[in-house]
Amino acid sequence: MNDRSVTPEGCIRLRLAIRAGAVCRVDLHADRPRAAEQLFRDRPIEQVLRSLPLLFGVCATAQGSAAVQACEQALGLRIDPGHRDARALLVDFESAREHLLRVLLDWHAALGDTPHAPELVSVARLNHGISTLLYPEGDGFHPGGGTLRVRTAALQERIEGLTEILERSVFGLRIPEWWKIAGSDALAGWAAGGSTVAARLVHHIAAWGWSRLGQSDIPALPATPAWELHARFCGDAGFTSRPSWNDTPCETGASTRQRHLPLVAALAASHGNGLLTRTAARLCELAVIHQRIVSMARNLNGRSIDAAPPAPATAAGVGLAQVEAARGRLVHRVELEGPSVRRYQILAPTEWNFHPNGAVARGLMGLPADDRLEERVGLLIQSVDPCVGWRLEVVGHA
Repeated sequence: MNDRSVTPEGCIRLRLAIRAGAVCRVDLHADRPRAAEQLFRDRPIEQVLRSLPLLFGVCATAQGSAAVQACEQALGLRIDPGHRDARALLVDFESAREHLLRVLLDWHAALGDTPHAPELVSVARLNHGISTLLYPEGDGFHPGGGTLRVRTAALQERIEGLTEILERSVFGLRIPEWWKIAGSDALAGWAAGGSTVAARLVHHIAAWGWSRLGQSDIPALPATPAWELHARFCGDAGFTSRPSWNDTPCETGASTRQRHLPLVAALAASHGNGLLTRTAARLCELAVIHQRIVSMARNLNGRSIDAAPPAPATAAGVGLAQVEAARGRLVHRVELEGPSVRRYQILAPTEWNFHPNGAVARGLMGLPADDRLEERVGLLIQSVDPCVGWRLEVVGHA
């Protein structure tokens, strides 16, 4: 049995049955903490918004952003577009950090390397204290918007740091040059001539014959209209634990968000949504996030907005927010009663991607049960959700 470190986001328990030298059955169970649903009942709104991000070790900023947006909707509050940009920028910096940490840790490990400590330190510091560059009072997730005072020069320095990490440690070339890689042959040429961990992993995936590893017919999670999500949250008791859309499990994350980009689409056409396509999609997502951060910082240049007044204590309503976090689409739903939360619900990306009949479960079927099975399982899980912990048990019969 393998026991990878269990994260605060929960643990995936996998039991693989083997027959004739291949995986013939996958039993998958996601253990995700559901403290929010219980902890926040009958709690004041402000207390919930302060406490909720502290429950999550991964994507805490995305959780906080989804929470405040859901509460603002329930309260009937409109916010200045500057706050939307500022919050989105904070989520993107967090996503860049999460992706980069997993690239440097997991991809080095897959190649049998040791990550370079200075690179890890630079990534770990990437979004440390960044919220104070936008919200010096620490109130960025205040209902209605906090005190926004953009420190343009300091923010630009942080962006330059992100650019340097991406170009030196991931792409091995300037980001505009990365966008010129639009097909399988160009990607193979980049990988063969590159020395970064990303280039070497892409090269080795092809050399190992694992380009199609983990492919499945699970569709990408489509646009999920708020009205229909409300109906699912209220009418389906199992929706937040085993979600489906049009009666089908779906996948959410970097590989589905970037599937329309030329490089990802070209790889999918030749290799399906297997390991090579997913790996390239993660790299494209990092470049896309960089583009968005640069654009949003430009929009926020010199912005100054005073904090909104406190929300009415007698407000009541229902709100729902969807945020694209590093791991996939995150949905928060809140029902208010006066100044307190009556009901709080969260649908995490984990529930989509690790559905018992979802992308990971389908992708594991048929894998060769040789001495590299565990390695393949790890690479597939990391390509779908790099932050989740997992346990593996292999049995020799169906």
